[in-house]
Amino acid sequence: MTRPDGTTRMESSRDPMSYELSDAQLNSLARDLDGLYRETQKKMGQEDLDYVRNVKRYSQAIKRRSFELFNHPDTAFKKRSSYAGYMS
Repeated sequence: MTRPDGTTRMESSRDPMSYELSDAQLNSLARDLDGLYRETQKKMGQEDLDYVRNVKRYSQAIKRRSFELFNHPDTAFKKRSSYAGYMS
C-alpha cells in the first residue's frame, strides 16, 4: 500500500520486522490458522475444552476484581457478592 507521501510502510519504517502481506497472503494465512484451530479442536476432548473455558472465566473474574481493587479501593471490599458462585 502506498502512502500519500509516496512511500510504502516498509520504506517509511526502520523496523526490519515491518512488512505488508498481499490479500492472497492474508487469506492463505487465515485459512492455515483456521485449519490449525479445527485440528486442535479435534484433538481435545470435552473435558479439556471445559477446563480451558473454566480457566478463561476465572482469569476474567480475576481481571475484573483487580480492576475494582486498583480503581475503586474505597468500595472494592464491600462488593463481594458479585463474584459468589462465578466458578460453578
